[in-house]
Amino acid sequence: DELAVADFDLAPLPTTLPMWAESIFSRVTGPHLRLGVSIVAEADMPLPGVAVEMTATHQDGAVWHFSKVTDVDGLVEVRLHRAPSGTYQVVITDLTKAGYSWDKTRGIIEAPVTKHR
Repeated sequence: DELAVADFDLAPLPTTLPMWAESIFSRVTGPHLRLGVSIVAEADMPLPGVAVEMTATHQDGAVWHFSKVTDVDGLVEVRLHRAPSGTYQVVITDLTKAGYSWDKTRGIIEAPVTKHR
């Protein structure tokens, strides 16, 4: 009888799937500024149910904090009521969803936004 021995070194399967912010966008509606984020997973598929935390910092130092969950299209949109004109730095501070982890090496984390009126 012959005995064959094989030694396999299998890499463990990832326990979470990657997700990231595909874009940060804005639009002005009257005196208000709307800020949005698009969250995706592999194959750039929109990812619903992601808790998104972000800040918007105005050039004068005022800071707004937001926490909202993405819709079925993987989008979050928040409104700065009567936002002053100027430049804002929008920063995503956290993305959470069970079974997923935020891959900060992909996509976008922060972006400047300007409100002209």
